[in-house]
Amino acid sequence: MTKTFEEKKKEVLEKTSMEFRDAKEAIGPMQKLMDNLEESGLLRPHQALPVIPGYVAQLVDYTIKVKHTIPSDIIGKFYFKNEQFSIEEMNLPSDILDLEKLSEYFKIGLHRFEFERACIIGYELQLFYLKNKLTGMYLAYDGMNDLYEVWEAKAHKFTQAEIDSMNTGSYEQIEVTE
Repeated sequence: MTKTFEEKKKEVLEKTSMEFRDAKEAIGPMQKLMDNLEESGLLRPHQALPVIPGYVAQLVDYTIKVKHTIPSDIIGKFYFKNEQFSIEEMNLPSDILDLEKLSEYFKIGLHRFEFERACIIGYELQLFYLKNKLTGMYLAYDGMNDLYEVWEAKAHKFTQAEIDSMNTGSYEQIEVTE
């Protein structure tokens, strides 16, 4: 039997509240978050997963893994950075998270909603093609550390982290939209 959107939403709320010591403490904010996302149109039945950069995916994974943390608490740390405390005082692992990039990311209101949605319903990584500016060919990867150029149909989809680790001087990034 296929579950309805409302049944799935209730299941997520119950599962999340079980991860907190005091379920009553957790269910209220989570229910409010789910309702707000639904009212704003950012959470709908059978909606595509949010597409986020890799450095945001790391924060989503961290938020989900750490018990007793809700997405709005994490966003609050970035929102009040510089006003109430510095990046060093955020109590987030700077060894695995790019706190400066995340701070810039959360300055855009829609990004805060996308982060919360990603924590609740999952996410897809933002991917890019690399196109040679001189030849018009695309970069492909054979899985064994060899890169070569091909036509668009066979191009490899790279994450931002993969691109950042390469020397891509003559290549332009083209966001995958399919």
